[in-house]
Amino acid sequence: MKNKEYSNEIDMRRIIREIKNRRWLFIILFLLIFGLAVAYVARSESNYTAHSTLLIEDNSGDAQGGRGGSMLQMMRIFSTGGFTSSSVDNEMLLISTVDVALRTVKTLNLNVNCIEKKGLKNHTLFEDAPISLTLDDECADTMKKAFSVRVEITDGKADIRAYTGRFFKTTLAEKKNATLPCHISTKYADFTISANTTDLKNGTFVFGVTSYSDAAWTLYKEVDNKILDKLADGVVFTYTSPNGNKAMAVLNTMMNEYNLKRLERKRETSLTELNFITERINSLYTDLRESEKEVEKFKSESNFVNIEAEAPILLESTLSAHEDLLKESAQILYYEQVLDILENGNDGMLPAFSTPGEGGGGKSGMIGDYNEQMALLLELRRSAKPGNKALSSAEERVNEMRSSIITSFSQLLKASKQAISQRKSIVGSMDSHLNKLPAFEREYINLSRDQLLKNELYAFLVEKRENALMKLNSQDMLGYVIDKAYLEPKPSIKKTMMVLAAGFILGIGFPLIIILMLMKRSDKIRNAYDLRKFSLEDNTIELNLTDTSVNSVRSAIMTRFAKATIYITASNSDLRENMPKRLIDSFNAAGIPVSEINPPDNDCILGSEIQNRVSDCLKDSNYVFVEVPELSQIKDIAPVANAGNALCILIIAADELIREQFARYTYGIDIDKIIVVLVSK
Repeated sequence: MKNKEYSNEIDMRRIIREIKNRRWLFIILFLLIFGLAVAYVARSESNYTAHSTLLIEDNSGDAQGGRGGSMLQMMRIFSTGGFTSSSVDNEMLLISTVDVALRTVKTLNLNVNCIEKKGLKNHTLFEDAPISLTLDDECADTMKKAFSVRVEITDGKADIRAYTGRFFKTTLAEKKNATLPCHISTKYADFTISANTTDLKNGTFVFGVTSYSDAAWTLYKEVDNKILDKLADGVVFTYTSPNGNKAMAVLNTMMNEYNLKRLERKRETSLTELNFITERINSLYTDLRESEKEVEKFKSESNFVNIEAEAPILLESTLSAHEDLLKESAQILYYEQVLDILENGNDGMLPAFSTPGEGGGGKSGMIGDYNEQMALLLELRRSAKPGNKALSSAEERVNEMRSSIITSFSQLLKASKQAISQRKSIVGSMDSHLNKLPAFEREYINLSRDQLLKNELYAFLVEKRENALMKLNSQDMLGYVIDKAYLEPKPSIKKTMMVLAAGFILGIGFPLIIILMLMKRSDKIRNAYDLRKFSLEDNTIELNLTDTSVNSVRSAIMTRFAKATIYITASNSDLRENMPKRLIDSFNAAGIPVSEINPPDNDCILGSEIQNRVSDCLKDSNYVFVEVPELSQIKDIAPVANAGNALCILIIAADELIREQFARYTYGIDIDKIIVVLVSK
């Protein structure tokens, strides 16, 4: 058979027919699976969903102070949200860590889950559990495998059984009629069952015990957190649990543990910064003292305390010293002139010389008195005679005064020469010191700069140390809890709907798969559309075994050919005996001449004898019916069946022949040369 045009198609008519035929199987499987889903929903607890909101606050601006933070503050003002998106993502990364989940598990003891059995219903307990199971932290950290503990309370006594497995249970330890508290040891962990109330009622409780790490990983996957809005820095937490109090406690504890972890991180960085700054301050303090000693040494060696203040004074003193030298030189000239006049015996008047600030008893007074006496003597010499007592007395006084002035001025001259020698030495030293002042100033500036930088750095580090101390002891939390955990008004039906939807889908899908497998296994030809795979649906005529008319088959043959050789065969002996005869009778009743040939086997059909008989019969008849002994052998006559005026009539009993068998039987025959008559009971 050629060209299987529809071989890859899925014919829904066959599936629908199979479902109808096996509808009770479909209904039973559907009710069983969907009923299990309904039973699971009825047995399971309602889930409560809790929400909470945390605001990530940015306190970095306070720590920055006034140092270079203005640009950063301006950028925050004009940005969307208080934080940059990367900062919020960083906080989300910190919140969504297994470590935060682990802290929460340890705080709330979430590695132990308590369920109260009430018939077929389970009720998850949390803080309201009448009994509790406690593990040592070391056991909870190191245990490798989870286990369960069943506790049955009867009249204040407890029957305790620790086991592993769910369906095939292995007992680890067991105690009957125990009094609480009761300590039990197993190969996985040691635990204690304690009563939380004095009025302990009868009941059955099952504890699921896991390690901290397993419980933390489970909590990490169950808690959902996301950024509230792109323009804000809020984080929303969502957690679902059969126990509403547990759901709220988990979210509140998780937010608190995040804040504590953030605070620990802040203190850790602050302590590291504080230690570094303290070490740097100690080192800088030593350097600063050395720098101050260098400045002190420079000032001592340079005879300066403050160059900027002393330089003008030094310059003024130098100018004043030069003026004093000039004055001393003038006085020396005066002394020498007076002494020269007096020592040479000149009776003339002495030159006058006045020193600022000197009174009449000084040098000027002596010269004035001498000049007065000399003027009186000269007057007496002009008017008095020799030997005059007044003249003699005046001469004596002048001589005495001359001697006194000579003695006094000689001493003054010596003193002035010594003074001028000393002043010249001082002025020279001051001039030399003043000339070295620019070099001193440059070195002093270098030393002062180093000291100033170290002083400012020291002050800055002291300030930073104080900030680090404030951070270290600060209790400010980065995460501000906007909304503490709250429950939705009604229990969540998400899990219920998912289970029911899964049960409905499996209830339809599983029976459908079973039916498809059964259909694939049988795969028999029952209707015309079963032959669509071989492109023979349109060439198939469906008849009922009780139908007396086969005119539809006759019409199909006449539509194809007005004169043809009909190779006819059937799938069983009853059809071979009945259907060809009925078809020939139909042609005869219509007055259409037909002939019939019954060869003993297929090989004869291909022989010249049968083919010659067929040619002879076609001269007198419109149609020659050649009966093929077996349907399974129809492919053997493909050479003559595919001839131009040949046609194959295949009579098949419904629900008897597998499609793959039909494909093998008709292999090599052109589908346009085949008419299938499908006979049903």
